[in-house]
Amino acid sequence: MAGAQLGGVLTDRFGHLMVQLGSLLGGAVCFHVLSRLDTLPALGVSLFVLGVIDESFRPACNAAITAYTPRVDRPRAFALNRTAVNLGVTFGPAFGGVLADLDFGLLFQVNSVMWVLSALVLFRVARFWSPLSGQDVEPAAPSATGRGGSPWADGFFLVAMGLLFVHALIFALHHMVWLLFLSEVAGLSKTRIGMLFAVNTGIILAFEMLLTERLAKRPALRSVAWGTLLMGLGFGLTGLQPSFGWVAFTVVVWKVGEMFAAPMIVTFVAQRAGPAHRGRYMGVLGIAISGALAVAPVLGAALYDRVHPQAPWVLSALLGIVSAVGFFALERHRCRHLERCAAAPGADE
Repeated sequence: MAGAQLGGVLTDRFGHLMVQLGSLLGGAVCFHVLSRLDTLPALGVSLFVLGVIDESFRPACNAAITAYTPRVDRPRAFALNRTAVNLGVTFGPAFGGVLADLDFGLLFQVNSVMWVLSALVLFRVARFWSPLSGQDVEPAAPSATGRGGSPWADGFFLVAMGLLFVHALIFALHHMVWLLFLSEVAGLSKTRIGMLFAVNTGIILAFEMLLTERLAKRPALRSVAWGTLLMGLGFGLTGLQPSFGWVAFTVVVWKVGEMFAAPMIVTFVAQRAGPAHRGRYMGVLGIAISGALAVAPVLGAALYDRVHPQAPWVLSALLGIVSAVGFFALERHRCRHLERCAAAPGADE
């Protein structure tokens, strides 16, 4: 959360390229230092610093995609970014396992080298980027421009980010309890659990770009609402029948929901913010998601251990319904606002 806010502020002040380069190079140093620490307090401080530096990259990256991508192509651009991330998540653990078998310290050193190489590549290709101009650059939303452009003064946006926190909580809960449920309640083997992860990633790689192409011209918040509802439904159904086939079906349901929502919520933020405040808006987006990732482990573990192993899935369904209703209501409010703007003499969209 600290890194998202810091990265957003620095992006608006120094530009997305400087923040991305600083994050990559700073992260490389942190990984190198981590490999040499052997006390718990030192590890804790270093991991916090690494988290701040790492998370500062996201607002800057999202601001860069917004700045260099025409408005009509942004949903697909954010989906492509997610595809790249998922490819890394897919192959990274396997590569990390090989390194750990050779020497655990190699995990840190190779990470450090890769981040430096990423910074060099970014620096080399940045000179070919051409900023957008003309109609591809949109102003901030009318409700935001009248309050200095700050996301913290944009009430509509803050309500949307509150609903996003609920949405992200649905997904973050599964990080804590999904594997426990699959192994302890469903009794699935490690091989079958691995196959579920393959289904998870395969759906994204095969269908997300195609789906986003269909959603690109539709209202972003409406897509997020449907995605939230599907995610809540998918996770809510997980506990009804603890078998491999049923769990694989629920993975498909909530993964489709994730593909509906994830690229489109970033698209909404990009459309909401003006060019001078994109970093700050993207930073608040990161705070909402990081906040959910911080709350979910404690909440999920408490429900699983002290209430019932099915409790997290019931909560997921309820959160999905609440968040979806909220996003649908926000979209209706936005449409009414735009109709009033269009009806006002001399007003533009």
